[in-house]
Amino acid sequence: TPTAVMVGTGVGARLGVLIKGGRPLEVARGVTCVVFDKTGTLTRGRPQVVRTELVAEDAAALLGCAADDVADAVRDAVAAAEANSAHPLARALVDQVDAKRFACEAFASLDGRGVSASLRAADGREVVLHVGTRELLRDCGARALAPAVEERARKWEAGGATVVFVHAGASRRVGAEAGNG
Repeated sequence: TPTAVMVGTGVGARLGVLIKGGRPLEVARGVTCVVFDKTGTLTRGRPQVVRTELVAEDAAALLGCAADDVADAVRDAVAAAEANSAHPLARALVDQVDAKRFACEAFASLDGRGVSASLRAADGREVVLHVGTRELLRDCGARALAPAVEERARKWEAGGATVVFVHAGASRRVGAEAGNG
């Protein structure tokens, strides 16, 4: 049932086991043998960021940084937003940065979708950031991904990667109206 899948994936996440949807849980009951490859997630016991791709043209203006500093500013903003999250992938996103140019002022964890946060930049500007799934981006009013970007993301996912999407600039945090943060 959908409730059982939601509970199962939630319990797994709390224990550090990431389950991509209900289908793997349904198939797992017939499994008699498990073979693991040697990825960093298994050998080191924690996920890590292996690739970052920036697709926004207006990110520098939103984040208040120079055009050649956008990638670092996005990583810093994501780390500030995810620092409050208990999700296993959040640690990988936080661990990749050293800078602290953003402070998280409000945070909402959106089960199964990601996080939504209001950040304060060093220059005083507010940045509303969403980090998570495609569905979260849709919910926060982000433009649809360009077909080429969507195709690359689906290819990475088909190869076993978990793609984390980031959107900055929404007028309000998703979940804020319900008091989640």
